[in-house]
Amino acid sequence: MLKSLKKLGFSYGRRYLGLFLAIIIMAVFVFPIRSTVYADDEYDDLREKYIIKLTGYDTSSPYNVNDTYIKASLDKLDADAGGYWSTMNKTTYTWDDLEESSETNSAKIGAIAVRLKTMAEAWATYGSAYYGNSFIFKRHN
Repeated sequence: MLKSLKKLGFSYGRRYLGLFLAIIIMAVFVFPIRSTVYADDEYDDLREKYIIKLTGYDTSSPYNVNDTYIKASLDKLDADAGGYWSTMNKTTYTWDDLEESSETNSAKIGAIAVRLKTMAEAWATYGSAYYGNSFIFKRHN
């Protein structure tokens, strides 16, 4: 390596190379790059409120999943999400009834977004049959 350095015009000896390596090692191991950790801010609260708004579930005041009205809402969400999941083409990850015309028809693209949103809401809603179910988010061949 020293010969190649000399060819490039460097005439440093082993001592300088060792010093250079020591500085690099210190920079990497002694003074590592630290990632910045941010304190809680008002956006954390907004994110939590938005999750509660979308899913209706507040961990500090949880709802009863056996309540008649809540159960009816969860059952509808499960039925919609389950229907979308079962009819989704697992190869193209879209729906056959929307795929052909979605290239030119923006309403069809909107329908795809609504179906995906419904499936995501079912995944994020406590009490849903799909709550936290990673199966619907994994690629299946």
